[in-house]
Amino acid sequence: MRNIQRGEMPDSLVRNANTWRLQLLREIRACRGTDRQVSASYFDKYKQPDVREALRKMYQGLCCYCEGRIGDVSFVHIEHRKPKSKYPGDTFNWDSPVVQEYVIGVPVYFHFFYS
Repeated sequence: MRNIQRGEMPDSLVRNANTWRLQLLREIRACRGTDRQVSASYFDKYKQPDVREALRKMYQGLCCYCEGRIGDVSFVHIEHRKPKSKYPGDTFNWDSPVVQEYVIGVPVYFHFFYS
């Protein structure tokens, strides 16, 4: 994974990151000790068009793992440097998301490192 220069935080995160983080952490606490799992919708609120566009520009349309051009035979998937399940408080941290390429639902880095 190559290092990149982060641009300014997208407006959707500026406006909502703290609220989304509190909602996520509240839901995690509510689910603790029950059979219920935290809905993916709590983790996925960062998937806003302005976040995707900012990541596309930062990575110049390339996958962060294999540096393949995204969109030719794949689609964009936003990944996090730290697993959201282990570090939920960092889910909406602008330093965490990276962009990766998927081909037919399988991350390209899987093909890249394991083929």
